[in-house]
Amino acid sequence: MSDIADSIINIEMRERNASNNGWIIEHPLTIGENVSISDADNVFTATTVEGALSELFIYANNGDLGIKNAIVGKGGTVTDANGDGRFTRQELENGVNSIKQGGGNAVETDVVLGKTFTNADGVIRTGNQTSVNPIAGDTYGTPLTSGNSMTTTMSKVTNYIKINYGGSIRIKYGLAKSQSASSAYSQIYKNGSPVGVLRSAQLTTDTIFIEDFICSKNDLFSIWGYSSDGQAYVHNCCIGINTTILPLTQVTY
Repeated sequence: MSDIADSIINIEMRERNASNNGWIIEHPLTIGENVSISDADNVFTATTVEGALSELFIYANNGDLGIKNAIVGKGGTVTDANGDGRFTRQELENGVNSIKQGGGNAVETDVVLGKTFTNADGVIRTGNQTSVNPIAGDTYGTPLTSGNSMTTTMSKVTNYIKINYGGSIRIKYGLAKSQSASSAYSQIYKNGSPVGVLRSAQLTTDTIFIEDFICSKNDLFSIWGYSSDGQAYVHNCCIGINTTILPLTQVTY
């Protein structure tokens, strides 16, 4: 008879009976259902090794399902390669690694001060930008520039105002004519090109004009004007947005 591998031996203890014509089983075959557990901490409902192993398997499988559902809930994917409804540790690990950490390419200077965000690396970051995309509104800062034109053709009346952010702005200014002029004319320019409505005034006191513009960081705005028979005066040009006025730069040319 060939040897039986140690790995499949399951010992059963017997002895010969008194007549030596049979066996008495002293200890039955050692199988899980025959081996009791003490379970001092009352962890299991089962009272045998086999029952406890079954409970452990169910517990572990339910735990794996919970992990799988959590991964899917976070946008990840878990693949059951053999379709048995059970997930290996490697399949769960792959699922965790499939969760997208974040998106985009923003950096701290792109995000409003104190607001948190993530980009592609998934790291929680805090914005430090104090001047992000304001919207045109009626919160005006101190008037930045005034001037007058004595030419009969359109020319720059005010210094440039340099915008230090992107978004939209509201420009307000007053236009008046000299005593001798019949009319004064003005127009808002951006980066040296006309973008505003051509305005006119027939009074020696200010006529107020307001216009909104889309702007990019470092855009230069100025008021241009003329009068065909006198002078055009531009007063108190200022920028308005919908929140606290942000720093602007008056460029003296």
